[in-house]
Amino acid sequence: MTIHGGSVQTGPPRRRPTARRRSARVAALLLALLGATGSAVAVAGPAQAADPLVSAGRPVAASSTLSGYAASNVTDGNTTTRWASVSLVDPQWIQVDLGRTVRVGRVQLDWERAHATTYRIETSLDGTAWTSIWSTSTGDGGVDDITGLSASARYVRMYGTARGCTGCTQNWGYSLWEFQVYGVPQPVRGGFYNPGNGDITADTVGRGMNLGSLTTYRSLYDRNVFPGWNAQWITSLMTDHGVEPNFVIELKQYGGPPGSSITCGGRTYSIPTGNMTAGFTGSTVKYYGYDQVTSGALDGLLCNAVSQLDALPAGPVNIQFTSERDTTHQNGITQNGVGYTWAQADAMAVPAMQYLIRYFRQHSTRVPRATFTAGMGGWDEASFLRSYVGGVDGVDYLQWNPYNHAAPSRTPYQVFSRTYGWLPKLPTEAADKQVIIAEYGTNYTFTSPTQAEWIRQVPAAVAQLPRIRMTNYFNSDGDWGTLNPRSAGLDALTYAYSQPPYVP
Repeated sequence: MTIHGGSVQTGPPRRRPTARRRSARVAALLLALLGATGSAVAVAGPAQAADPLVSAGRPVAASSTLSGYAASNVTDGNTTTRWASVSLVDPQWIQVDLGRTVRVGRVQLDWERAHATTYRIETSLDGTAWTSIWSTSTGDGGVDDITGLSASARYVRMYGTARGCTGCTQNWGYSLWEFQVYGVPQPVRGGFYNPGNGDITADTVGRGMNLGSLTTYRSLYDRNVFPGWNAQWITSLMTDHGVEPNFVIELKQYGGPPGSSITCGGRTYSIPTGNMTAGFTGSTVKYYGYDQVTSGALDGLLCNAVSQLDALPAGPVNIQFTSERDTTHQNGITQNGVGYTWAQADAMAVPAMQYLIRYFRQHSTRVPRATFTAGMGGWDEASFLRSYVGGVDGVDYLQWNPYNHAAPSRTPYQVFSRTYGWLPKLPTEAADKQVIIAEYGTNYTFTSPTQAEWIRQVPAAVAQLPRIRMTNYFNSDGDWGTLNPRSAGLDALTYAYSQPPYVP
């Protein structure tokens, strides 16, 4: 819908009509209509935006600017400041950087008298490759409220190729009071997730939540399960911040036999050869299970997860075929140049997963729905980095979160995490096994669990891993037992947990 308004041409600024003057004009128009038709006219109020405004205050760039009319004026929320391009030059464009990937549903352009008659709305994920999602050749200025859009983008721009100017003697240039983009931010790709060919897809429309997190489950080829997300992290968000988390689960197949299917509760589910991404909230899915997929049958844990996914009341399942090979972020946690503990395992780690499932299940419905937003930086980022350093499609490892008891300096703190460099390639044993590696990442800060909390909850789960192929070492940090970096096998962890601070 286009609402005509604005009274300033490109050049020396004049005040635009106030809300009162506009209301008077509308009232006069209504009276005229009543007089002409003799009947009442129902006038709809402004449509309620289904999606939030995501462009407010965001950075803006433009192909050109007229002195005194900066591009940043279009996202400042001030309807008396505007952007203007140079005069008499086509094409011209102006773009907004939303800062993260957003599912764009609506764009609203508030034109000054100098407007575009022919233009298109384009979107981009990287600011380089652009896709047109809407266009017109009959632009007449005023307010262009463009709804019904559906595009995943970080950058949105207006690209004008022909100019007009209402009430002007010449078509000067392009000028906008406001450039507003509405949409739903997609879940942040937790940690530093790099799909390599595409973006994560998930349905969060109508959730009313800004919290995003990511839990991935990687399948190589056989049947082993590792947990990498952390009950403490989830619990901290919910108990300390009153958050009901949004989760995105990705089920990945790295070479599973095509056309495979699994049977659960008398129903058959096909196994995708690419990625299956499902969006849902903690209030809908209380726990997740992942275990063996053999001979068309399904273990009980995964059966439960698939059943709940199948029964979700809202949110589509989006199939996305992407590759994943993150070669950018390859450093683990270090302190004073020393790498911290990691354990790379090939294990039937269902007990550990069950432990985390139970914990999450106990806490997932105890807090009301809430909104929580924050940023992450510094040492927190390092704990979520991971590497793919060759071998069969990826690195086979178990990664746990860090914990600390001296925030925010994190000294002293101990970390149980993998360290880059100890696994130059995927072990030969993993070449013929399917290992589902679960890990999570997030870009949100949180109150890290205390050392005591960590000791109470995590080691019991880790110690149940039947087989550890390789361990690094524990940082002594004054009260830790130090292991030989080349120690291997479950005995290494057993010994570590028999030392302070796990036991007095």
